[in-house]
Amino acid sequence: MLLCENIVKVFQNGVKALDSISLELKRGEILGILGESGAGKTTLLRILRGVESFNNGRILFEDLEITPNSPKEVFYELQKRTAIQLQRTFSLWPDSVIDNVIRALRYQDIREETLPQSEGEYEEYKIKALEILKIVGLDGKADLWSMILSGGEKQRLILARQIARKPKILLLDEPGTMTDVKSREDLINALKKVREAYNTSILFVSHNPQTHLKLADRAILIEKGRKIMEGKTEDVINEFLSKLEKPLEKTIIKGKEILKMENVNKIYKIIPYGKIFELKNANLTFRTGEITAIIGPSAAGKTVLLRMLAGLEMPNSGNIMLYHKGEWIILNKLCKKSLRARRKISIMHQEFDLPYWSEVLSLFSSRLGIKDYKLLERAIKKAEKMGLSEIHIDFLSRIMDLPENELEIKLNELEIDRNFLKEIFKEKILKKVKKLQKKF
Repeated sequence: MLLCENIVKVFQNGVKALDSISLELKRGEILGILGESGAGKTTLLRILRGVESFNNGRILFEDLEITPNSPKEVFYELQKRTAIQLQRTFSLWPDSVIDNVIRALRYQDIREETLPQSEGEYEEYKIKALEILKIVGLDGKADLWSMILSGGEKQRLILARQIARKPKILLLDEPGTMTDVKSREDLINALKKVREAYNTSILFVSHNPQTHLKLADRAILIEKGRKIMEGKTEDVINEFLSKLEKPLEKTIIKGKEILKMENVNKIYKIIPYGKIFELKNANLTFRTGEITAIIGPSAAGKTVLLRMLAGLEMPNSGNIMLYHKGEWIILNKLCKKSLRARRKISIMHQEFDLPYWSEVLSLFSSRLGIKDYKLLERAIKKAEKMGLSEIHIDFLSRIMDLPENELEIKLNELEIDRNFLKEIFKEKILKKVKKLQKKF
């Protein structure tokens, strides 16, 4: 069904992402591509989707031939026949879960993602959408807004939207990576059901051997853009794992208490659905030098816990406290003390939302404005001269820690110009940044 011959991709900066990659995919087959991060897996998917150019080689998709010099119409046709789920892209409508799927179904019929105007037509689409949501295990959350889903649930909703398009080939980037074990098993079973129901060919990329073992009919191993091995899934996995270094042994450091939650309660209520999440009387303690893991299924509240510990979410009652300079600072209280204490906390979000227009160096240096001691003190003085209170300064520093997409929404809601934040917090000290960057 699909044949790729000697695909080469070189980016404008000279980096060769793919070096003469060849593969074939049969109708109804599930092919897994295994490789480390940076091996070129996502780039290959984007090329097969028709949204990324390539420098050499050709793609044969049934009667369609695509070369680097093919007209745009050929790439558009490739896009019509395929659907893709990217690893960290959550392009969803701010609608209910079911309306997101209905929009995708409508696109198949009228090439527009609009909702039906008549009640009768809407009900017809709703029945089809519920069938698809049942496959991915989201039928119980059909009426919830997409924005309140967990990361793993959003990934399954994206998959439901792609299934609605009835593609001949489904391209998946790290399927189930951000879901819990049970949800990942359900997702893998759902993909098998999709193959059985529609005879859909599936090509997925993942660095997770277990996903390949449970899903792929056969596998390909790529390293630094080159195909190293192709064959039985088990053999390819063994080759991949044979090159891994032995893990470091765990050490235990018995430090003092540094961060804790005391009788914390948190409730989320969404109109008209009512209460969708509740945390009751949570008490947790963390020590210096300690590595703590929080485990649980999707939507259990893990992200909410982390965001409260980082000061990005406020509890309804109870306290989040950090031991800083000889005293316990209440982080859920907006003031200079919590602002300075939060400098010791960093958070890495599940959804990165890194702005595509920013260079790595710029993104790195922007963090110094709210985490570096001298720059933070300078920012406080600068903000005070502008007439801002300590509450305002602390609040602004917290929204600076939000993912890019959330930050943009919050700035629009508050009618704050991004340049205003830059003026207060963002200062580039390239010499210091470059020194730090070398460590990573």
